[in-house]
Amino acid sequence: MRAYHNRALGFSVIEMLVALAVIAILVGIALAVGRQVLNSSRRELTRSELTALLGAEQSVVHKTAGMVPQSMYGFLVEYQQLHAYRDVNGVWREHSNMLMRLPSSMVKSSMVPMPNSGNMLMITQVNDAWGNAIEFLPTVLYNPHAPCFVSAGEDGVIGTGDDIHSYDP
Repeated sequence: MRAYHNRALGFSVIEMLVALAVIAILVGIALAVGRQVLNSSRRELTRSELTALLGAEQSVVHKTAGMVPQSMYGFLVEYQQLHAYRDVNGVWREHSNMLMRLPSSMVKSSMVPMPNSGNMLMITQVNDAWGNAIEFLPTVLYNPHAPCFVSAGEDGVIGTGDDIHSYDP
């Protein structure tokens, strides 16, 4: 009976290792689920962005009598020029448009020459939720009916299974 009372209270090394292993497994599961949720959120944000870009591209085609821009840069400049005006001081400004609503973390801007002199700060690149540049394909490469916008998706490489298109392929 005396041996029983002298035993130190606490956990054995094996019990501590088992507890740490269980905690490590739970943390691993939580990280995996978190990564899936984050990527799902990024996919949905990118799909929404591509749909908005497609709508903007269709407005450019409509306002230019069916002329399809031949590059992403050309589309972005043309779209913004269609929404630009000169104020009373001769400074180029933009009316509210779809590109102005994109988060600043998803766009890159630079000065672009305007018709009839002057320059204006314009969005010249749009990125997906992973930070990869969105591509504009004016040809019938993916969709025989219309141009499309493509995100490289999570892996950052165009032409792989995780690409996201502005239409359902």
